[in-house]
Amino acid sequence: MSFLTHSLAEPSDSFHQLEALKATCQSDEKLCVQGPKGDTGSEGRQGEKGGKGPQGPKGPKGDKGDQGPRGNSGPLSISVVPPTFVFKPKDLVGVRGGTAEFECKVTGFPKPTIYWRKAGSEQLPPNARVSVHYRNKLTITYLRQHDEGQYICIAENVFGVAESPAQLSIHAAPKFILVGT
Repeated sequence: MSFLTHSLAEPSDSFHQLEALKATCQSDEKLCVQGPKGDTGSEGRQGEKGGKGPQGPKGPKGDKGDQGPRGNSGPLSISVVPPTFVFKPKDLVGVRGGTAEFECKVTGFPKPTIYWRKAGSEQLPPNARVSVHYRNKLTITYLRQHDEGQYICIAENVFGVAESPAQLSIHAAPKFILVGT
């Protein structure tokens, strides 16, 4: 029986020598017996850093964090708006003895006061024929010829006044004359 011994001279040659030894031991002519394990060699030098690997899968969403502290209050502001017409009164044609109704709608802050007047006169005083409903609707009943004229919706608050006029024309109802037979 023969034993094969081989010493490795240079670490750089060790790989090639080991490969040659393996090839010899695998032939039918020789019997190779593995010897005892040798001492651990010294640590080799560190290799070069490899490239960045592919990105892994996205992880699960984390728990919700605590609520942050409350911020400071902003400055107190109040929007002031002068009166503005949303809906203006329209011109009307009334029939003597009939009814005419004007309407307007206004916005603003503070809430505007609304009143009505006829051109050339002061605020319309309510009476049996003239009434103001919810301050934005003027109704004149039993129309007469002297009711004809311009009516003005006036809205005011501390920041301004807005006016919107509408014309009322009065027509007489047609009369039928009976012609003799």
